[in-house]
Amino acid sequence: GPLALKQAGKLGFPYLASPMETKSRLVENYAKHRAACKAESIPLPTETPIMRSIFVSNDALTLARVEERLDREARSLVRRNGDTEMKVKPNDWAIVGSPSFLKDAIEEYVETLSMTQLVATRLRIGGVPTEKLAESTELVATTLLS
Repeated sequence: GPLALKQAGKLGFPYLASPMETKSRLVENYAKHRAACKAESIPLPTETPIMRSIFVSNDALTLARVEERLDREARSLVRRNGDTEMKVKPNDWAIVGSPSFLKDAIEEYVETLSMTQLVATRLRIGGVPTEKLAESTELVATTLLS
């Protein structure tokens, strides 16, 4: 939240966002974090970690099912928070796609936010078979290491 952004900036610590924050919210929050560092005359941290839910597959049907599941979860969360309209899609706050989509998404985070580390989360997604999750994890690793 806003207080954590200020505190991290005042102390010169990197800011690690919630994996549910959208890309546009990340841009806003990292700007606030940099402003807090500047206000305290503290050098900007050299690390910019970004936490994202990640699922990678070469199977379009599997990807569509995962996106649908994440979309349902997000809609439920929005309703619980009293909002009536869902304004974001899963890839606004997650990375769900092919290996090339993963590479493109990482490039975008590096370009827009100077990301230095990617923290992969949500290695378990309800309703997604364990073998598909394992395949995704392996595909993420091989994609990033190639």
